[in-house]
Amino acid sequence: MQGRVNKCELFFGIDGTPENAKVRIASIHLDGKALLWHQSFIRSFALGQWPTWESFKEAIMGRFGQQPFDDPQSELM
Repeated sequence: MQGRVNKCELFFGIDGTPENAKVRIASIHLDGKALLWHQSFIRSFALGQWPTWESFKEAIMGRFGQQPFDDPQSELM
């Protein structure tokens, strides 16, 4: 997950993405368990409110950080 977060931050830097759009942009690239987690996480906020990018990163890394079966070599492929 750290690699995906880093890619997001690189994109945001290149694109000049406003802070209030970062979580929404990152969320469109989630799928599977991460998407289900995201939907539940967002429900914990008031309607129309979004977490900051920093709080989102902390939460998603806390949930999906280093997975026991991560294979860095396959990430390169």
